[in-house]
Amino acid sequence: MNIIFRHQRCNICGNDDVRRIGTPFIPEEFRKNRVELPDLSIVRCKYCGFYYVNPMPIEGMDQLYGNQYFVNRLTEWWQKARVETIPKRRLDIIQEYLKPIKPRFLEVGCGPGYGMREAKRRNWQIYGQDVTDVFAKKIKEKLGVEIYVGELEQANFKEKFFDGVYLDSVIEHVPEPAKLLKKIKRIVKPDGLIYIITPNVDALINRFRDLIFKILRMNKTSRLSPFESPYHIGGFTEYSFKLMCRKNGFEVRYFRIYSGKNEWRKQAKKSWGIKIRHLLYYPVYLFGEIIGRGITIEALISSNSLGN
Repeated sequence: MNIIFRHQRCNICGNDDVRRIGTPFIPEEFRKNRVELPDLSIVRCKYCGFYYVNPMPIEGMDQLYGNQYFVNRLTEWWQKARVETIPKRRLDIIQEYLKPIKPRFLEVGCGPGYGMREAKRRNWQIYGQDVTDVFAKKIKEKLGVEIYVGELEQANFKEKFFDGVYLDSVIEHVPEPAKLLKKIKRIVKPDGLIYIITPNVDALINRFRDLIFKILRMNKTSRLSPFESPYHIGGFTEYSFKLMCRKNGFEVRYFRIYSGKNEWRKQAKKSWGIKIRHLLYYPVYLFGEIIGRGITIEALISSNSLGN
């Protein structure tokens, strides 16, 4: 496994003045495979609050997204939620703002294609892109659509082509999320919509975990997990997310921070250690969701170029 790193300024605001939060956890498998890693830190931009790994892994991270990345024994409740209930709710929100009756819909980083499935059910014109081909064949067989496998800019989609673009848990995996947003702006119509889902790194549960690490005198942080699933290399707060949108010419039409209290319902097979941890964490997740410090950011954004 060959991963390329480089020192990077904050990709959201360009500032290089950061505060070091801690070091990420490095799984034993990386040491066994003798993967060469630099001295890594999780840092927080002092200006906008964006969290990121520094030095930043800019190439090679796609090697981590094999079949094992998507393997997880889920409860029946969570399987139904992520495949049906959640995509339906999100596309209902998109549909409130969409003008075309049969819009062109692109799912970026589509993975299993849950957004595409719901869009297909609504008779939308669907397109998909991902950096891995793990699900490409299955999606083609099920939905009858080709998935472009590779980087988004290499897909050569036409300018101002899409009415709606959907990114579920994508921008926290890319080294330059603002740059990705610019690429999407090129291919979405001036009145088109982008729906983004990403973790809230400022969630109360993350603050609680980091407090525990501090008490135990561990120089670690739970804010990002670049080399453990789900392999996040960047993380947003409400301010840094909205700043990214504003600086790149987007208006936030819908914004929500939620989720957390149902974490214990997701994974089917739990050890006693995991069960006890869920029991201890539940009040923190619940209170975090109540006060707006949940674990998930959801936003619907659109280009504000027509209003400028």
